[in-house]
Amino acid sequence: MDAQTLNTPIPKNETEDVMSEGSLRPIASHSTKRYENRILVETFAMEISPGLFTTSQEPEPEYLAPLWSAHVHPEDQLYFFREGPLRVVTEVYLYHLETFDTVCCWIARIEHVLADMKILISEDIKLFAEFEG
Repeated sequence: MDAQTLNTPIPKNETEDVMSEGSLRPIASHSTKRYENRILVETFAMEISPGLFTTSQEPEPEYLAPLWSAHVHPEDQLYFFREGPLRVVTEVYLYHLETFDTVCCWIARIEHVLADMKILISEDIKLFAEFEG
């Protein structure tokens, strides 16, 4: 295994066609783009008029697949979390189905590699998935 990239076969599954070619690069958390954003949220008072959020005016809500949830970081950054044997955090916008499928395929690929190499992941470890390009 090369220290810079990890080229592995893609696991065979029904979503394989959404997987693009690429490689995995292990990095430490301080090497992600996550810490480049230093914008803090500014609080402000807001008056919400009655009926503003009634169902007649709301668009269809966006849903995620089971085990996934959306959160907003205190610095106003949207991120997504997946509960499971390999817990995953990503800032990739998962409400687009094609993007979600691609992210899930890469996660399946990583889980496949971990299983093949018999690497056990403890409950306190989270994978931060950052995508380039």
